[in-house]
Amino acid sequence: MGHRVVDGADDVGCIMDFLWAWLNAVNTRCIYYRLKPSKSDPDNLTMCPVLDFANHSPDRSNMSPGPTKADIWNVAPVPMIGEGLRFFSLDNTTIQENDEILLTYGPHSNKTLFVEYGFVIGTQGTTTVPQGEVDVQDIIEEKIAGGRYGYLVKDLLVAESYWGDWVMFSGPDHAQPSWRLIMTLRLHNLLATLDPATEDAIQLWRNVVAGKQERVSDGNERSCRESVLHTCEAIINRARRSLEVTVGHLHVQHHIRALWAE
Repeated sequence: MGHRVVDGADDVGCIMDFLWAWLNAVNTRCIYYRLKPSKSDPDNLTMCPVLDFANHSPDRSNMSPGPTKADIWNVAPVPMIGEGLRFFSLDNTTIQENDEILLTYGPHSNKTLFVEYGFVIGTQGTTTVPQGEVDVQDIIEEKIAGGRYGYLVKDLLVAESYWGDWVMFSGPDHAQPSWRLIMTLRLHNLLATLDPATEDAIQLWRNVVAGKQERVSDGNERSCRESVLHTCEAIINRARRSLEVTVGHLHVQHHIRALWAE
C-alpha cells in the first residue's frame, strides 16, 4: 500500500490506507463461497472480479448463485481453489440486452447494508419496503441459560460455530428467523425433551447441520415454531415497555415506531 509501518504519522497513514482498502476493496466486494470443510466457517468468503459489479436489489434480483458440489454433498471443497462459480437466471425473469444484472445480497436491514456495503435502500417515491432486522441475542441467551442443558447447548453451538449472531428478519411479505437462530432453537428444544441427553439424540441435530437430513423431527419443528412465536412476543413486549418507560412525548414515540417499521 506504499507505507512502511513505523511510528508517528506514517503509522497512522498506514492504518488509514489499510482501512480504506479493506472497507472499499474487500469488505464491500466479498461474496459467500464454500472454501472450508464446514459451511458455517466464517472464512467462507472470496472475491470475484466482474461479479462484484452486480448491485443489490431486495425484490428485483434477476440471477442467483448455483450450489457447488461441496454444498450439495456437504464435503470439503477442492483444496485451495474450490470450484467454479455458477449463476442462473430466475425462472420468472427474462434478461434483455443492456439490462442491469442484479443480485440479492441477503435479507439485510438498511443498518446492515450501510455498515457492510455503504448504501441504503431508499423508500421515498417507490413501493420498496426495506428489510428489517432484530437482534435477539439477549433473549435467546436467557432462554438457553434457563434450559435443562444450557451449558451443553452452548458448548455444542460454539463447537459448530453457531453461537451468537441470532436475528429475526422481516420484509414486506413475511418474517423469518435467521438460519443460525433456527439451528440454535432446534438444538435447544431437542435437549429440553431429553433426560438424560444422549449422544445418539445429539447426532440427529449434527446431521441437520451437515445437511444429511432436513430436520430433527416433526415435533422438534413444532417446538421451534413455538419458540419463534415466544421470541416475537418478547420483542414486542420489550419494545412497548421501553416506549412507556423511557419516552414520554407522543411525537417522539411516532418517530421511533417509524424507525422500527423499517
